[in-house]
Amino acid sequence: MKKLISLVMAGLMLFSVLALASCKKEPNPNPEPSKTEASATTAESDNNPIPDRTFDGKTFTMLCREARVSQFDIDKDKVASKLDSAVYSRNKLVEQNHDINIKMITCPDGDSKHKGVEFNQRLETSSLSGCLDYDVVAPDYYWGCETKGYFTDLLELPNLDFESPWWWSAWNDCFTIGGKLTSAVGWLTLDIVQGMEVVYFNKTMADALEVGDLYEKVRSGEWTIAEMRTLSIKAADLDQATPVYGTILHYMGMRNMIYSLGAQLSTYDEDGNVQFTFNTAKNQTVADTLRAWVFDGVGDVFYCSYDKEVGHNLGVNENPIETAQMFAENRALFYCYGIKTAELLATKHDSLDFGILPAPTLNSGDPLVSTTFGTSYFSIERGRTEDQKDFASFILEALNYYSYTMVKDVYYQQVLKLQYADDLEDSEMIDFVIENAYLDFAYLTDNYTGHLLSYMEKSIVEGTGLDSRWESISTKAQTRLQDYIDGYKKEKVD
Repeated sequence: MKKLISLVMAGLMLFSVLALASCKKEPNPNPEPSKTEASATTAESDNNPIPDRTFDGKTFTMLCREARVSQFDIDKDKVASKLDSAVYSRNKLVEQNHDINIKMITCPDGDSKHKGVEFNQRLETSSLSGCLDYDVVAPDYYWGCETKGYFTDLLELPNLDFESPWWWSAWNDCFTIGGKLTSAVGWLTLDIVQGMEVVYFNKTMADALEVGDLYEKVRSGEWTIAEMRTLSIKAADLDQATPVYGTILHYMGMRNMIYSLGAQLSTYDEDGNVQFTFNTAKNQTVADTLRAWVFDGVGDVFYCSYDKEVGHNLGVNENPIETAQMFAENRALFYCYGIKTAELLATKHDSLDFGILPAPTLNSGDPLVSTTFGTSYFSIERGRTEDQKDFASFILEALNYYSYTMVKDVYYQQVLKLQYADDLEDSEMIDFVIENAYLDFAYLTDNYTGHLLSYMEKSIVEGTGLDSRWESISTKAQTRLQDYIDGYKKEKVD
């Protein structure tokens, strides 16, 4: 059972910082703390950068996903955790400091075939009726709302300071296209952190196999795909009645490894326009490396796939409840899944002693890279008046700032680290993961710009070269990319 950490250690962890990487820059393996990072962890900071403005009881209305509303607002009588309490306190502080009322309007995601349809319909209705209903909207990144001409350029709104640490530069740089940003992500949502991918390892098996200090391998730059493969093969015992695998690799975990090994499916030209880079030599090396281990190896990897138009289905289970059970039963040394799965592992498997690592690199000394599977973002409708945009952007900035000073540490330090990853080494590894966040435009727009990441994954599974794959998909992908950019730069709703 994972031991409780002492209060002294907990205090030490509160000093860790997040230095977020941009998707347009090479990830930094040893990032320095941001010089602009606020030192305060409470709303009473002497360095409070939010101006003292009041709005005479005006209502701030945000349209958000029903599945995410607890991040943005919660009723007092429904507060059931430290995180709930922090969200409630943040909103009350913003309401009191600026004399406003916060109102959330929720929208269901829809079923698997209609996700985001109702949200887009509400935005279309709002746009056609004069954009009177919502100050800020927060759709899911996968719904393509930013391509319909609904949203204003957030870089033109002076209340929003995207250089500040309460905004995620990893997203905001990635979606600054041709000098324009219509969707932004900050600490008002926890989605990016909760969606980060990691590598769990079974400490009981690691000790029995004498694999050495895996944390030190990360620190020294020796945590490579070759090292992970060697240990995975060492751990596997497929001849048992109940086979033991070296690695349980969820398809999102492999997508994370595609990036941790250095692949880039898109870059930017000197004018900030997106360019696809699907079939580069580096990407082919990454594909070949993963193919050789996961599919052409000795069978030590239990690969959890899925089924979709350009995907594949190997007939194995992607359900984390069942694969987590396998991991807890000492049937795999490594388990590659999202960081939020730490809650499942810690609360449902008391006897499991697990550790957390970032995904491996391709070569010794390469920078660590981690990615996330998605997030909500924040936008302001184009059709609102300048006064309305001023009000909306001011409160949006305030909510992200107070989320950074009041909510971030409750989740990041007290919940994620203390409750689910309670060893100092695991906390250090979580910092490595978050500090080296990398987002690829082609990944985040996969559903709208030609499924490049899905096709790279498919090429790895099938052993197809990227050149031949690109030849078959490039025309469609380039057309979809241009359609996306045209929609992104659209000046009005059709």
